[in-house]
Amino acid sequence: MAKRTSVSPSTTSVAGGMSHYLATLTPGIRIAHQIGGRVRLKLDGSVNMTVPGDTVDLGQILKVLPGVRDIHINLLARSCVIEYDSTVISDAAWPDLLAGRATQAALSLQALFEGAFSRLSPASAEQGMGADASGTPLSSD
Repeated sequence: MAKRTSVSPSTTSVAGGMSHYLATLTPGIRIAHQIGGRVRLKLDGSVNMTVPGDTVDLGQILKVLPGVRDIHINLLARSCVIEYDSTVISDAAWPDLLAGRATQAALSLQALFEGAFSRLSPASAEQGMGADASGTPLSSD
């Protein structure tokens, strides 16, 4: 069983990257319902929608995430519906990522999040980070 890493919001920063932000988010998110190509997430009160130390929020990241067709965020209901292309994002990716399992599906989804964040984040741009059109992070070498 893969060990789940938790990071407190006070130690999460842009320098920590998207993986730290995701580790902070995942304990507060559960899947309410999922069918192929569509997942409804419920967010508890601990979920911070904005990446600490940045101006980018989760909704912005989801909108540019490769494979995501549409999102509907209801802040009052603390709910998010994501419609996605299951040939790009595996249906197993969402539950695996949220459970902290280091499966290929979860790692692929995490890489897509990291690529989307690096394209949106002014702080990432200042640090010389970026991603290609597929969301693959570019190295600063």
